[in-house]
Amino acid sequence: MEIENLLKLEYILAFATFVLPGFLIMKIIRLKVPNKDFLLKDMLFEAFSYSLLNLSIFGWIPYLLLSNNNIGWSIVAFIVILVISPIVLATGYIKIVSSKFFAKHFDIQMPTAWDWYFSQRPNSILLVKMKDGSEIIGYFGGTSYATSYPNDGSIYIEKVYMKDENNNLKIVENSNGILIAKDQYTTIEFYNIQGE
Repeated sequence: MEIENLLKLEYILAFATFVLPGFLIMKIIRLKVPNKDFLLKDMLFEAFSYSLLNLSIFGWIPYLLLSNNNIGWSIVAFIVILVISPIVLATGYIKIVSSKFFAKHFDIQMPTAWDWYFSQRPNSILLVKMKDGSEIIGYFGGTSYATSYPNDGSIYIEKVYMKDENNNLKIVENSNGILIAKDQYTTIEFYNIQGE
């Protein structure tokens, strides 16, 4: 009976080591780089591959910690290999893929043009043409937000403007921005901010 329990523990540890770090890496990457959803069976190979990459880069850390035969260091080793190193690996991947050098030399496929544009985090003036014929002018900046695939289309604009009698833009006072659902507008035009 004791051997069966040990085998079960070994299977759990193998699964935790060879699959869970990969899933964590994939989830973190998908927070920044939108991607279509996959079925679990399709994600297993990718998760396994990321986990192997994680072990090949950071596997020496648990080896050093486990060489002490101390239960405390063993726990630290598993936290490092299952949580900390996947976060470091995913963050590094996101930094590399988001760099101007990488974008210049490699074509990263985004699921939609919407995702590509808003992944750039542009500071822009937006002219949103509504289905009822009205227009909304706003500033899309650091605290603005656009949903991503598969829920793309809704947008939060942090500053709203209106035109005065001379056709100059004036910020709407006491406004905390505006949320526009994708079924409320027809098009969005993007304008550079003067001086940027």
